[in-house]
Amino acid sequence: MDQHNEILRFVFDSRLSLFNTRRDHEWRVIISAMVLMGAVDLTLLSQHIVLNAFQLKLWWVALFCLFVSIAWYQWGVQVRNRVDRVAMDYILHHMCNELGIHRNSDLRAGIDREKENIPHSRKNPIFHLTYLWAFIPQMLVLLVASVLSAYIPHLAQQATPDPPASAARWVPVSGCAPGCGPCRVMSAGLAR
Repeated sequence: MDQHNEILRFVFDSRLSLFNTRRDHEWRVIISAMVLMGAVDLTLLSQHIVLNAFQLKLWWVALFCLFVSIAWYQWGVQVRNRVDRVAMDYILHHMCNELGIHRNSDLRAGIDREKENIPHSRKNPIFHLTYLWAFIPQMLVLLVASVLSAYIPHLAQQATPDPPASAARWVPVSGCAPGCGPCRVMSAGLAR
């Protein structure tokens, strides 16, 4: 019987380790994607780079692909975590039965569970909030970051200085002392 419990404990610990590893990587993937988008956005804004129509569409396609691939990855993480939750809940339920722990005890609450009971845990579909409580905000954060990043090229285009205005320089009018404020005019105005 001790060997049986040791095997169950090993399986439980292995599932919990995988569960925690995937949980650690969930937000890291989201944050890494946002850092990538932020680096591109910062480059566009700080270097005053203007994307042409083709480059802009290419950037939107890249953002869409990035969002879909991360959403796909994160969905797979949620599905695998649900499988681990169900397995760990089963092992926990089995061990509580062997120890004679009362059916309504908090020790039977399950892994990463709020107020659900063990018998219902295996009946809940993946779309239950218990399984998607992290997935939904992650996708919302990534969606907002993607939409903002898609809008940044428009801001970069508006922030780019107008070439004639950037060519205009203040020059002193002849006959005035250098640095005299009222006697300075823009060179673009002199050309007219």
